This record gives sequence, structure tokens and C-alpha cells, in this order.
Amino acid sequence: MKAPPAGSNLTQRDHIYTNQIVTLADLQDLKLELLEEIRKLLREQQGQPGKKWLKTSEVRKLLDASPGTLQRLRNDGTLPHKKIGGIVYYDYEQISKMLAPDQFSQHKSYKK
Repeated sequence: MKAPPAGSNLTQRDHIYTNQIVTLADLQDLKLELLEEIRKLLREQQGQPGKKWLKTSEVRKLLDASPGTLQRLRNDGTLPHKKIGGIVYYDYEQISKMLAPDQFSQHKSYKK
């Protein structure tokens, strides 16, 4: 048996033989895995993290905001959050809604 090519994701037990049979179920599994990987890459590329809850440091980077600005947004209710064991978590979907263009005109601290 030959070793898998250098740089390949194949392991010793993942050899591909010319006489192997690929079933429809195998192809369906491959399709689902590929689609999930593509969705994950697209979310990351569009700035959407792969997780629902973000920590303060992640939100600061996302919004390019100072710690004081985040504190003010939490205090005035603009930025919903949960505090668990001293760590503040923010829901990514809520942040996205807050940043939606139609929300700026409705927000009380927005000035034209």
C-alpha cells in the first residue's frame, strides 16, 4: 500500500481504491458536510461569528467601541446583555438588529 500524498487529509485507513463503491448515502453525507463548511465560511467572511453569544472583547472589536461606550450602551438599554459569573455576554442577533439602518432613526440617542 502507498502512503497518502503529502498535504493530503487522508489517513492510513482512508485509502481510496479503484474498486471501492460509493453509495448514494455516502454522497449525501459528503454534500451535507460540504454545505455546512461553506455556510460556516460564509458566516465568518460576512463578519458573523460562528457562535450566538459574544464576550465583551469580541463585541468591542465588532463595533470598534471602547469599554466605556459598551458600558453606556448597556446602561441605557441599547445593547441587551446577560451577565453570568462576572462575564458579560451579548447576543449576536440583537447586535445585528441594533445596527440595522431602520433602528438608527428610532433610537432615542440618535441625532441628525
